[in-house]
Amino acid sequence: MLCSISGEAPQHPVASSKSGIVYEKRLIETYIAENHKDPVNGEELETTDLIDLKSSRIVTPRPPTLTSIPSLLSTFQNEWDAIALESFTLRQQLDQVRKELATALYQHDAAIRVIARVTKERDEARDALSKVSVGAGASGNGDAMQIDSEGLPEDLAAKVDATQEKLSKTRKKRPVPKTWVDRDTIEKFGVASSSEELFAGASSLAVDESGDLVVTGGSEEKKVQQSFKVGGAVTDAVWYGSQPVVSTTSGAVKVFGDSEATFTSHAGSANALALHPCGDILASVGVDKSFVIYDLVKGRPVTQIYTDSELTTAAFHPDGHLFAAGGADGQIKLFHTKSGENAANFDLGGPVQDVSFSENGIWFAAVAKGSNSVVIFDLRKEGKAAEAEVLEIGGQVDSIRWDYTGQYLAASGPRGLTITQYTKSTKSWSDVISTAVPATAVEWGDFIFAFTTLSTNLPGTWPKRRPLQAFGAALGFGGVVRRPGNPHELLRNSVAFVEQLHAFAEFEEHLQHIPGLDYRTQGLGEPRKPDHVPPKAARENFTRSPKEDDVVICPSCDEELVHNKQDEEPMVKKGGKTPTRKEREEHSFWVVKDCGHVYCNNCYQNRLSHAKMPNVHFSEGSKQTKSKATKTITCSVDECESDVKSKDKWIGIFL
Repeated sequence: MLCSISGEAPQHPVASSKSGIVYEKRLIETYIAENHKDPVNGEELETTDLIDLKSSRIVTPRPPTLTSIPSLLSTFQNEWDAIALESFTLRQQLDQVRKELATALYQHDAAIRVIARVTKERDEARDALSKVSVGAGASGNGDAMQIDSEGLPEDLAAKVDATQEKLSKTRKKRPVPKTWVDRDTIEKFGVASSSEELFAGASSLAVDESGDLVVTGGSEEKKVQQSFKVGGAVTDAVWYGSQPVVSTTSGAVKVFGDSEATFTSHAGSANALALHPCGDILASVGVDKSFVIYDLVKGRPVTQIYTDSELTTAAFHPDGHLFAAGGADGQIKLFHTKSGENAANFDLGGPVQDVSFSENGIWFAAVAKGSNSVVIFDLRKEGKAAEAEVLEIGGQVDSIRWDYTGQYLAASGPRGLTITQYTKSTKSWSDVISTAVPATAVEWGDFIFAFTTLSTNLPGTWPKRRPLQAFGAALGFGGVVRRPGNPHELLRNSVAFVEQLHAFAEFEEHLQHIPGLDYRTQGLGEPRKPDHVPPKAARENFTRSPKEDDVVICPSCDEELVHNKQDEEPMVKKGGKTPTRKEREEHSFWVVKDCGHVYCNNCYQNRLSHAKMPNVHFSEGSKQTKSKATKTITCSVDECESDVKSKDKWIGIFL
């Protein structure tokens, strides 16, 4: 009787009442105090489960190997050999540790030197960047890094927090204005007004809060109602209350009106502007790879943050806590407005042309330069999963804008303008209207739209440079159309303030002189495609979109629909015979065309002889023809009468 722990005869033997294994009492009690388990089988064990074994006192006999002097000498020799071997192993390990320590010290010293060199290069780069002069044609690729910023002052940071708290609470509960246009109204939109050409090269448009005035600018100047000398080509424009603000290719950002100011923080062209929802904070981005935040109340720039590429467009989140800057490297960079720290990056795949946030607060749309598609990003996701939708517009897109309700997205370009609607109930997108009138920029007004277009001359007997006349409903492509009673409208590139809208009859009269032109056709082209009608919901216990945990079975044999490549028939059987056509079938599953039910390949192949197959079940019937009754085989799903007899009733699925 030996202890299962020490392997020796126990002085005080005990046995486990659960396993019956014998232990030395002092050893098993110590083990139980630490682990509360049986050391042999791992079962729960306590000291109360031990049973004392009664036996005569055990005297440990002397090992037979130690009963003579030669045996003792042999034992001592073995012990010496073991000690010598252990000492040699320890010396080897000590030498290895010394080598590793020397390598670690060398790497640490090298890391210290690299950090010192990088710190010096960073300081030199900061100093050089503060003195660099960047031209308007500078490359968008570079090695600049985001330079540390102190963020916004406390008063502006508090204003950003207050604006976010106010707008985010009311965003979901905000009702759609009763005066806002609906889909039926938008479908009737057409050209409302146009004018003689103002100037070439216009590239910006902004509507003031009242909706009565529009500021536009470009590379040439011509007086409309009031002109401003800006000292360079205008790249973008916004309204600060009733004061227009413009950015120029010379790098200047100018505020006109009662409190005029000029900011020259950018070294090179200032490419875009964005006004914070609070109305007192302005942001600009430039070719010098930086964006600048301005305090318009105090009339001064408060922070400038550098990135790693030229910035081409800018936009604030509707709540104001995030700022988006699109780069020439195809990245849309999101920053925290208060701190200027980078929050997230989204890859568009090409130089960013325009960015626009949706009023729902979770989406923003972006378009790459020269692209025909608009990408909708979800701020709640990252990477490729953030692309919620890709809208194919059918032509180059230069400008995109969401409406106040977040339902409609307008996209304009040289081939025309398209309005797309998102229907929340069906979670689907559909085109509302498309027009072939070229549009270089687009804006939404308080109640209706404000669009800008290039000058348009239709062929036929039209006078040269004759403007398009008014037709349609309250909104116009090619003009800024406001609430009734306000006749002043403005177009960019062919935009002017006009005294009155022309009558629809005059427009119709001109259209009659153009052969084959039907102005009732949308976009002067083919009618738009009908809206997608989703199929009805699947019946109970059926699905069109199986989830990961769902088990999909064949309705005939009730076996799981699984494709296992290891079970595929070889090209040559063991007997050397060539497999039959049925055995070489490459379709893993088969779908009935009429009802859409999915079957396994075995049931499909044996449907005609299903009566002889115990696991294949199909319904049988008869069809009366003029001469005789014909046997039919129908789908095995209850209440489904789809004919499955002939092969042309099926569609094979490859995997």
